Amino acid sequence: MPEILSKKASYNINACIFIAVDHVKKKNNL
Repeated sequence: MPEILSKKASYNINACIFIAVDHVKKKNNL
């Protein structure tokens, strides 16, 4: 059970980083 939670947490962190990077790229394009 803890392994599943840690995998979910790492996935959420990666998603946040991806969204942040994508946001910065769009901001730089403007």
